[in-house]
Amino acid sequence: LTNALTGSAFGVLLSLLVVMWAIEIFDTLVFGGWFQSGGIHPRKLDGLDGIAWAPFLHGGWGHISSNSIPWLVLGGLVAVRGWRHWLTVTLVVATVGGFATWMLAGGSNHIGASGVIFGYFGALIGAYDEIAPYWFFAGLVILSAAGTAAGGTVENIADHCRANSGGMYCT
Repeated sequence: LTNALTGSAFGVLLSLLVVMWAIEIFDTLVFGGWFQSGGIHPRKLDGLDGIAWAPFLHGGWGHISSNSIPWLVLGGLVAVRGWRHWLTVTLVVATVGGFATWMLAGGSNHIGASGVIFGYFGALIGAYDEIAPYWFFAGLVILSAAGTAAGGTVENIADHCRANSGGMYCT
């Protein structure tokens, strides 16, 4: 079982989700939400490192809960095309979406895995002709549910569109 979890893209997805939950639990119970300030701070040099940290940081239980299932489902659907494809999509989306958020977003702090999740959906859109349509529509349903749970503010939607574009680029 350990080899199956660590040797597959889905196993890494699951492991990263466990890390996200551990960070949220630890941050909430021990640090009172202090880690949440470590996200992407637009157009500030000290906010660049948030590009690496933001997908692992969440703004509370509702935020991480609304990201968990879409993270596994959409990430798993991207992983259907193979480990290397999943890794490429994840790294490109997190980096390109993170830099785009740093350069273009408003506000003071951007956190959460939603950008990567929307990037996964972008990768599914780009691969629509290669994957079964029902997988694409399953992803659309999950994404819609996640967007509704997250509240879908205009600023959040703009961040997600930037990441979605990065995912489409990867296909």
